[in-house]
Amino acid sequence: MNENTTANQKLGCEKYSLDSCILVKASVEEISKVIRQYFGLQVQSECQLVDYINADRDSSQEEDRQREILRSNPKKSLPPISYPFPFWQYLDRQWTYLPFFRGDDSIAFAFASLLNTDAICFFDSHHAIHNEFKVFRNDRLVEHYLFGGDFGSHIM
Repeated sequence: MNENTTANQKLGCEKYSLDSCILVKASVEEISKVIRQYFGLQVQSECQLVDYINADRDSSQEEDRQREILRSNPKKSLPPISYPFPFWQYLDRQWTYLPFFRGDDSIAFAFASLLNTDAICFFDSHHAIHNEFKVFRNDRLVEHYLFGGDFGSHIM
């Protein structure tokens, strides 16, 4: 790399944005089995992007429909809404990618424990300027990093 290159470019900062996600060192099939067996959710394999888009649209429409029902009858009991949750593994790679939101690091821990493997959860707040990652190995938290304007830095 050219010596005139900025530190940000050398480190990759601001060049790539790592969205919040969980990486599990396991196959999609192993992840699917855990999702079905322990979380009791349905798994559809070999999905196309249009399948996810349609499922997401249907969930949003059901959410709107239930919101309207609850406006007129706030005490009415309604069934839970199913939301699509895509996860995938790039070809010839050993890590499966699952998107997630802050607070879902218990899911990463569950996968690491149940599959006796490694799991990493990343959180990038984007707007609050703080980042966090946790690395789980089997049933242990082996590394934790939290950095941001509100938190200072915390490395375990």
